[in-house]
Amino acid sequence: MTFLSAAAILTIALLSANCDATRFGQHSGQQGSFVKPRIIKKFKFQSKKIPCWKNVQYTVVNDCDWNSMTHPRDYPSSAHWSPLCGTTHNRGASVFKIGGISSNGVKQVAETGDCSTLQTEVSQCAKSGSCGNFLSYPCSAMDGTCQHTGTFDVTKKYPYLSLVSMAAPSPDWFVGVDSIGLCKHGFWVPKYEKYLMGNDAGTDGGPTFLSPDMPLAKRVPISVFDAKDDSNIFYNIEQGKLYPLCKITVTLKST
Repeated sequence: MTFLSAAAILTIALLSANCDATRFGQHSGQQGSFVKPRIIKKFKFQSKKIPCWKNVQYTVVNDCDWNSMTHPRDYPSSAHWSPLCGTTHNRGASVFKIGGISSNGVKQVAETGDCSTLQTEVSQCAKSGSCGNFLSYPCSAMDGTCQHTGTFDVTKKYPYLSLVSMAAPSPDWFVGVDSIGLCKHGFWVPKYEKYLMGNDAGTDGGPTFLSPDMPLAKRVPISVFDAKDDSNIFYNIEQGKLYPLCKITVTLKST
């Protein structure tokens, strides 16, 4: 029987550890990164925050699921969504505010699905130095269940995003996001998600989706269909639930 010296045993142990480290390092999973600090640094580098002074691009996906199962009350057979339109802007500008009064552009989108007046308002805002480019994304299918998708550029000058889309047919109902702040603590937000309920633009008094035009003599504040009772046409009385109409996801593209 051969006995090994303490030095030889130590040498074998070190060689074995190096082999294990190499073997684990060949995998793309967490074992290799746990053994090798260099891999951990690589992951840190890939997820490095992007400062807001750098111009970036985002993707937007507005996934709408307005259907007769989740929103059965008076559900129109011709349900669909208008283009999702809006702009990026600075802190002093906005497309709409809950509790505020609809502009002519938001009124037209909410009542007809036409974004042309809003586009004019965005152009005027851009000339004043408060807005970026006009944005518009069609839904991939003319149906209550569809997706608005696209990309947009963001700069430090215009770090806020606002978008609106009509729930059609309806008197003046829409979904939207108001002034999403994409720059936080000096860095671009990697991802933003929000479930969207219906909004009432406060420009038409029709009570159901297919109501004839009932324009209000004086516009009332924009409100949210958030009541969890039968006063809310989007509320599912049978299930006792209020389902969102859409989910919007805004994601920073890798640079």
